Amino acid sequence: MELLHESEMNNIPILIPVKGISRRCPGKNRKLLPYTADYLLRQNLIKNAVVISDDQELGDFASRLGFKTNVEIRKEGQDELSSCRNFIKNSDYEAFILLPVTQPFREIDLIRKCCSLYAQVKNEIDFVTSFVEISDRKRFYLEFTESVPAFRNKDMKRKGALCETIPMIDGAIYLIKSAFICEVAMSTDPNKAFWTGRFRCIKNNVPFMDIDTPDDMAKFQFLKEYFTY
Repeated sequence: MELLHESEMNNIPILIPVKGISRRCPGKNRKLLPYTADYLLRQNLIKNAVVISDDQELGDFASRLGFKTNVEIRKEGQDELSSCRNFIKNSDYEAFILLPVTQPFREIDLIRKCCSLYAQVKNEIDFVTSFVEISDRKRFYLEFTESVPAFRNKDMKRKGALCETIPMIDGAIYLIKSAFICEVAMSTDPNKAFWTGRFRCIKNNVPFMDIDTPDDMAKFQFLKEYFTY
């Protein structure tokens, strides 16, 4: 697949919604935003990116990292899709990229690969997203009875080589048609409406990590320190 040139991507904004308060993992968006900034800076794409936040201080922090910013008033329970729709609804953008900060591992050309695939199939789809391949390790799943472990799967063949590789959407990037997101955001169940859309996938050749809890963040911090030389 031939990748789009940087100049061909200037009409596709990159939106990064981040809440000021994360109840399950406090402060995660501020901690993770610099990694998304670094990813975009290395590809000269941060000029296309807008951080959307309900927190002025977090918006100011994003500005210092090099992002354009947009401070919004969020409704209780508002999700990322609604934030993108509110930003995009009065624009003339055909499509936009949603780049969640909670999936920090992306291969370097993922955005260009995603845009190139979209250019090929845009008349057939509503969005493009990414997937990873993971090992189905259910042979090793445990269950505990009063702290005593036992294998959940009764098959006694515990060889890792017998584990199947399966594809899974990782949510590291979405390239979404603006008209589609406006329809989705107006539905009674935006998440369900989104996943009934037509889509294609691009492979993300990196380890999968979705940072949503303090335990996830601790693992990410360990990886960050372990691979810093």
